[in-house]
Amino acid sequence: KGVRYLMGGRTFECLDAVINRYRKEQIVEGHTLGQPLIAEGHQIEPQQNTTGAAAEKIYATLRECRDQ
Repeated sequence: KGVRYLMGGRTFECLDAVINRYRKEQIVEGHTLGQPLIAEGHQIEPQQNTTGAAAEKIYATLRECRDQ
């Protein structure tokens, strides 16, 4: 059936659908998607470490679900 994304117990047809939902809805309490982080390689700029680490966990979850 093609690539599907699973996040928060929901299945999405495309990554844009995930992004559109979680820009409005909370991913975890108090957190929604914001602006993308600019990272060089796999290192995140020092002032963005906390946000970047949380974002990386979210994207890692999406990648894992997509690969299943």
